[in-house]
Amino acid sequence: MVLRRSQHTSCNIISHTPSVIALLERIQQSHVLCEQKEKLYHLKYKCIFLLLLIPILCFLKCHTRIYNAWVGPFHLNLDSFIEHWKIYSGDLEIERSFLVGLFSFDKEYLQIELGENQINNDTYNMYFVYFRHPMYNQLLYTFDPIKESSITNLSKKLFVKLPTYLTSHFHKRHPYRFEQFNSNTLKCIIRQLDISSEVDNIKLMKSMHIKIIEEIYDQNATEFNMKVINQCGILLGYLYDCQNEIVFSPSSNQRYKFSDFVAAFDASSSYSPYMRNYLERIPYPIVVNRNTYYELEWLHQRLMYYSAKYRYSYELEQLRQRQEAIRTREEQRRYRLALFIEEEERIQRLNQEVDFEQIWNRVPSASPRFIANFRLEDPKIVNSQLCETNCSICLETLQPDEHYSQWPCPAQHVFHYNCMLNVLRRQNSCPLCRHLVEAAPLPSLDVVWRNFLFRVASRVAN
Repeated sequence: MVLRRSQHTSCNIISHTPSVIALLERIQQSHVLCEQKEKLYHLKYKCIFLLLLIPILCFLKCHTRIYNAWVGPFHLNLDSFIEHWKIYSGDLEIERSFLVGLFSFDKEYLQIELGENQINNDTYNMYFVYFRHPMYNQLLYTFDPIKESSITNLSKKLFVKLPTYLTSHFHKRHPYRFEQFNSNTLKCIIRQLDISSEVDNIKLMKSMHIKIIEEIYDQNATEFNMKVINQCGILLGYLYDCQNEIVFSPSSNQRYKFSDFVAAFDASSSYSPYMRNYLERIPYPIVVNRNTYYELEWLHQRLMYYSAKYRYSYELEQLRQRQEAIRTREEQRRYRLALFIEEEERIQRLNQEVDFEQIWNRVPSASPRFIANFRLEDPKIVNSQLCETNCSICLETLQPDEHYSQWPCPAQHVFHYNCMLNVLRRQNSCPLCRHLVEAAPLPSLDVVWRNFLFRVASRVAN
């Protein structure tokens, strides 16, 4: 006990001596200084990285993309757009230093109003973008020229790229700012949408018309885009150089590539901020896998928004699947038709061997192809309007939920489905009006006599 108490007392004395406390303080200060130096070291390299990254991002115009997506679209009337187009095409030079051009926020995402009938809809002056080839007759985009002489007489030629009914962008509601349009443009929209008003106050009429236009646009964006955009010349998009883009001439269906002196105002896709120039150049076609579509819905929606190449590949895949489904249905129909024709031919041969009177009286039945097509069509179901109708073949009244068919005659006489099928196998004329359908070929009387004598001889022999 005495020894332990003495050791404990000595440790307390040593731990409270000034030399030990000073040593611990120096160690603590050294540790704090090392942490500060390490933080300054990392901060220095982070600042250097940011100083190198900012010029790169400015050179790639990332700040411009974000600025346009956040603030845009920027409204331009015809005169302002002509000046903007002159600067873009290089016909009008503006003096600014390299650094000013590097860090400036340029207006790319534009809402322009060219005016009524300013887009040339003459097919001889347009260029088309088809699904794969014109032979498929699936038009995706059109390049339409502009009639304004101040635009067409410059060094570069300008086209407006517009979507067609087959693309998804054609059916979207675009973020137009209708309050920035002038009265002439609004009147054009009103005429196209058949809106009338008896309000005399111009300001009140404009605000009221804008509200009505937006309501109509919200209800049916497809009809609005089809009636208004091309006719009134209101476009939402951005300028881009379309050299080497493959198009077709509608007059000769020849394949062309745009030269370096051609640009286009893309109104066929949404404005994608800074990813537009990169996702548009994906080096491989992206196709949505139907088995994992719902699992990758988020990625699919993002790529549909940002990548025009993905949208184009997706739309091509959808068209291919629809064509494949149509081709499969046609092949199944042809296969079933061949089976029905073969079955009806066999039934007619059996009837000809049994029903000698029909052959002798030269009463043909309907052709096997006609009966097969009749069987391929879905039978109609009797509704309340036909409940009092009598079938003139079986002389019974049509009952609800029964199947019926109409003879292809001018009067379109109604019969039970099975009754009409049996009549077609016996004769090719309507039981009421004698309207003829395609007849089956009858064997000659010589063949009939030989078959009859053969059957008589075989019975006598038996």
